[in-house]
Amino acid sequence: MVDDLRPDLGCYGVKQVQSPNIDRLAARGVVFEHAYCQVAVCNASRSSLLAGARPDTTKVFDNQHFLRPQMPEVLTLPQHFMNNGWHTVSLGKVFHHSEKEPGDDPQSWSEPSWYHGVPYKSWFTKESEDMINRLKALPEKERPKIVRGPPFEAADEPDDSYSDGQTAKKAIETLQRLKTAEEPFFLGVGFVKPHLPLSCPRKYWDMYPADSIQLPDNYFPPKNVPAPALHNAYELRTYGGIPATGDISDETALNLIRGYRACTTFVDAQIGRVLDELDRLGLRENTIVILWGDNGYHLGENGVFTKMTNFELGTRVPLILSAPHKAAGRQTDALVEYVDVYPTLAELAGLPLPPHLEGTSFAPLLDDPAQPWKEAVFSQYLRVGKEKFMGRSVRTDRWRYTEWKNMKDELVGTELYDEQDDPKENVNLAAEAENKGIVAEMAKRLRDGWKAALPPAAKAATVTSPPAPVGPRADIVFGAFEGKDMAGWTTTGEAFPPKPAEPAGRFTGFEGASLEWSGRGGMESKGMLLSPEFEVQRSFLNFLVAGARDLPAHLGVELLVDGRVVRAASASEAKDPAKALYWRTWDVRELAGRRAQVRVNDQSAFGFIAVDAFTQSDQPKSVPWTPASRAPNRCARSFTIPRRPAG
Repeated sequence: MVDDLRPDLGCYGVKQVQSPNIDRLAARGVVFEHAYCQVAVCNASRSSLLAGARPDTTKVFDNQHFLRPQMPEVLTLPQHFMNNGWHTVSLGKVFHHSEKEPGDDPQSWSEPSWYHGVPYKSWFTKESEDMINRLKALPEKERPKIVRGPPFEAADEPDDSYSDGQTAKKAIETLQRLKTAEEPFFLGVGFVKPHLPLSCPRKYWDMYPADSIQLPDNYFPPKNVPAPALHNAYELRTYGGIPATGDISDETALNLIRGYRACTTFVDAQIGRVLDELDRLGLRENTIVILWGDNGYHLGENGVFTKMTNFELGTRVPLILSAPHKAAGRQTDALVEYVDVYPTLAELAGLPLPPHLEGTSFAPLLDDPAQPWKEAVFSQYLRVGKEKFMGRSVRTDRWRYTEWKNMKDELVGTELYDEQDDPKENVNLAAEAENKGIVAEMAKRLRDGWKAALPPAAKAATVTSPPAPVGPRADIVFGAFEGKDMAGWTTTGEAFPPKPAEPAGRFTGFEGASLEWSGRGGMESKGMLLSPEFEVQRSFLNFLVAGARDLPAHLGVELLVDGRVVRAASASEAKDPAKALYWRTWDVRELAGRRAQVRVNDQSAFGFIAVDAFTQSDQPKSVPWTPASRAPNRCARSFTIPRRPAG
């Protein structure tokens, strides 16, 4: 995954950008000419793609709200692979990192994620450091809320001084380690350039002489555009030297364009290092490789800098997929969207499709890129400010139509662009009388939504779970934790009390008057809670859980059969004041008749876990997690996606 990368690449016909390594990947795969993100901002786009759900479902529309707190039970793309026997690893920026939500969603990965190496910095020149020091020295009232250096920099530094160089190096080391693993692996590699600041080694800037850079020919807002469709480049204005209001100077704009191209070539070089190692290790022939950028990007076009729009430049994204025994060196004009990535990779790896998915696998396009496909794709953006507006956009092969509504659901603006005659979206046609019929047609398509736009040869990415046994059977409760009775459960260590605990207002959502939790000895205490051995006699195992998130072996719940972990779940992030317990469900039908135990772990020095109501039932309490049998002849292992061992 590449941050803020728009499809300005050689393989997309953009000759002024040098991207030889991505072009090399395209020669071995399929280039999707019309791929679109669901939201043109980092966190929301990644959340949607990795959840396989649209923003109205994830409730993540910005960089301030995160997937797991919004959807505690969601089965993410890497988590689905992990639950089906894959070793999942995160390097760099895969999920959106922040101080509020560190760790790249621990429930999704088989080992702790790696974010960056050392040094972790964006500015190296004396001029940049002087600017930062001047800003820090300003009186508090004049000092920016965020002190940053300039939005671009060319430094005489090697590639590995930058975080993307370190990420490429770590990916190479990880591939070497995983090559000999018995498990198939899913390796997510996230690069941060060309995200601001546009800083990279000077040698990449030198590839783009200053006199070769020009301002775009549509360096202005579209005619008749409604106000919520635009923004004042607020992300750019958080960097040193950029005025808080007013125009961006032409000199600055030209440097931004030059820096963006330099950073694109820089990140292309890092991607090339990883692809070269994949070849050197002999992994490429049975490896699925997918490359995508999280959103589009404006470099002055439409009068906008950065992303956060519903325009074509904000939502159109690069997407390239190379898979063994599939089309190579091909392009497709089919409309696809990022919510389709999850079901596509699951299908290619032979995994079942979880029922919550809201996209469609485009795997058939890898065999026949020219076949008829989706009639439309959908994006949206929440514009915040003194008043909030939600913009919803639908894109067909000919038209883009967008509606902006306030929080009272009142329409405040519409946009219609002819992508055939006006691909740069310079003129909004929505108010013109001759387009009344097209506006009505596109408005209906927007209301009908994604289910009405599915491709004729594909089914929605949902599956029906196997039916539960006919006739109700009584639930078997084996972990109620009531009174003083532990019902055969045992504890080790300091964390869990030897008898059920009454939460005294500490938790909500549990059953009865008490539960088990690992906070008895304080946050740093460690321990384990183990059930007695039992026979699996029902279809599902339900339980309640809350607490901090971590790897299940550190802080979570595991199901053991013959001493081996066959199911695992982390806690739900209990950030709300009520600290509510949530239901988790494991599908255990293929374990019928086996002897099993439940183990609750707290080996973390920074969190706790609370559990209650372990029950065998024929009815799931939440979306069940079901490991799939491995398909012996499927390809996979992967840089940014799956692979199975050769042979």
